[in-house]
Amino acid sequence: MLLAESNCTNLSRKRRRDGKEKNVETALSVWFAQTRTKNVPINGNILTHKATSFAKTMKMDDFIPTSGWLQRWKERNNISFKRIYGEKKDSDINAAEYWCQWTLKDLLKDYTPENIYNCDETGLIFRGLPDRTLSFKNEIPIGSKKMKDRLTVMVSCNMTGSDKHPLMVIGKRKNPRCFKGIKTLPVNYVVNKVAYQFQ
Repeated sequence: MLLAESNCTNLSRKRRRDGKEKNVETALSVWFAQTRTKNVPINGNILTHKATSFAKTMKMDDFIPTSGWLQRWKERNNISFKRIYGEKKDSDINAAEYWCQWTLKDLLKDYTPENIYNCDETGLIFRGLPDRTLSFKNEIPIGSKKMKDRLTVMVSCNMTGSDKHPLMVIGKRKNPRCFKGIKTLPVNYVVNKVAYQFQ
């Protein structure tokens, strides 16, 4: 409890107001402080889910963690949302605008929107943690080693959205353990031993 009180309290507030569900808020504050000591990323959805779980344990069936309640709880506990590491590299906006206005326009002039498709692949890091977290304002978030388990997913759709191709998922194993007992999939699954190299 000392950890939660020493780190969570917003000392700049003239008067600290306890929330209506004080027991839930106290439990959430202690859990948040303990979890952040392990550098686990936490966002608003995780907090509301945890608060609901505490309320259920305390048999407070009418407790609803609204966005307003969550914001006030964060203010009372001196918590803000921060990026854990890094920033995006600046894009060349002028070059992109020129290409879209002139080069792309010339390439597409002979096609109807129904016949213009976009196809791209993306990595699905299914065990990855968020790169942002709620933390105490005086805390510097520290990242941890990333989980690199991933799949490659290819998406394709025409310009009007009238023809959306099923997702193609590329994995390294022909029969993953999670496929046991599964006869059909809502996606096209293919195997490639170097699937992770698709960036």
